[in-house]
Amino acid sequence: MIPSEELLTYVWAHRAEDVRVLALRSKEAPRGFTISQALSAIQARQKLAIKHPKWASVREVFVPEPVIVEQSSGSETSKYKLRFIEPHWHILDLSGGMGADSYAFAQKARGITYLDASPERASLAAHNFQALGIENITCHSGRAEERGIELAKELQPQLIYLDPDRRPGTTGRVFLIEECTPDITTLLPKLQEVAPQSHFLIKLSPMADLAYLRGRLPLDFDIHVIGLRREAKELLLHIHPDAHNHTTAVEIQAHSTLSHTTKEIPPKPTPISPEIGTYIHDLYPAFSKVGYDTFALPFEVWQPAPHTHLYFSTTEIADFPGRTFTVLEHNLGEKRWLRQVTQKPLHLISKNLPTSTDQLRRQLRITEGGTHFLIAYADSSGKRHFLLATSTTTDKII
Repeated sequence: MIPSEELLTYVWAHRAEDVRVLALRSKEAPRGFTISQALSAIQARQKLAIKHPKWASVREVFVPEPVIVEQSSGSETSKYKLRFIEPHWHILDLSGGMGADSYAFAQKARGITYLDASPERASLAAHNFQALGIENITCHSGRAEERGIELAKELQPQLIYLDPDRRPGTTGRVFLIEECTPDITTLLPKLQEVAPQSHFLIKLSPMADLAYLRGRLPLDFDIHVIGLRREAKELLLHIHPDAHNHTTAVEIQAHSTLSHTTKEIPPKPTPISPEIGTYIHDLYPAFSKVGYDTFALPFEVWQPAPHTHLYFSTTEIADFPGRTFTVLEHNLGEKRWLRQVTQKPLHLISKNLPTSTDQLRRQLRITEGGTHFLIAYADSSGKRHFLLATSTTTDKII
C-alpha cells in the first residue's frame, strides 16, 4: 500500500513511542487510516531504525509491517554483496521484497531492475526508492519463473540476484532449496539458458547444509557464509566462470571484515587434549559452520573435545577468527567455587553440554553482566569443566 499523507504524518510523529501506549490513545488518532495500520508501521519503522538507519531517517519511507524488515537483508550484509559486482554492470534482482539489496546494489552498479511477485510490494518499493533519492532502479511485478526469465532474456544482466522465500505458505522456515519459492533447482537452468553470460548470486538460509548444496546443485560455485555480531546471518552462492568451489567464512566487524577461505589441501585435524591453556578462543559461528580445520590456519591450538568450537593456546592470537579470553581460573564444578564466582554478575558461555546456556544460567543463578566470563564445556570423556576468564580485547562488533 502507498501510504496517505495523514498516515505518514502520524507514523513519523510517533515513530519513537511505545505502541502499547499509543493503542490506549487510539481515539486521538486522525481519521483516514486504522490505528492497527499505524501501529504496525510504527513497529516496522522502529525495527528499520536498527537495521536500516538511513531508510528510517527519511520521513516518506514507509514499511507497513515489521516482518518485512525482519526478512530483509541488513545494511551490513547488503554492503558485503557489493564485492561481487562492477560499476558498469546491470543487476537483475528477482527477489525484490523490501528492496534492501537492490538499494545497496544501486550504490555501485549502473542500473538495477527490481522484480517482486506482489504488485503492491513493487509499487511500495518504487515509492521508497524515490523517497531515498535513488534514480537507477526500475521496478516490475511478476513471478521470477515467468517475468524474471523474460527480463533476463531482454536485459542480459551481468548479475542475477535471487533470495528464495524460505517461508512459502508456512509458519516455519524451510532449508531445502527445492521447497523454497522460487525453486532454484528448476529456475536456474532456465535463466542460464536465456542469459548464458550472467553471473548469479543466491542468498540462502545460513542453516542450509553445505554438503547438501554441493550435491544438489551440480555446477561450480563459491560459498560465502556471512557472520555479524557473532551470528551467522546469510549464506551466499556465487556462480561465475572463475568459481573454484571454495567456501569463505566472514565475520563483519565495526571497522574491518575478517575472512578466511578454505584451502584445497586436505585438512589437518586439530589436536584434542585435556590440557588447559593460557588463552581460550570461541570460534565465530560462520567459521564453525564451515569447519575450523578446512581453513588450514597456522595457529598452534588444541581443542578440549571435538565439536566444542573452543580452542586453547599458550600464546595470544590476535587474528583468531573468534573471541579470545585469558583464563584466570579452572575448576571441575565444585559447588563452593561455583557459588563464589557467581556472586557477582558475569557472562556465561556454554558449549558441548546437555543443558542449554539458559538452563545452566538458571541452575547457577547467574546474573548477566560485568567484565568476567564463565565458560563451561565437557571434555572428550564427558567431564564438565568451568573456566573463569576475561576478554583480551573489546569485541569489534558493529
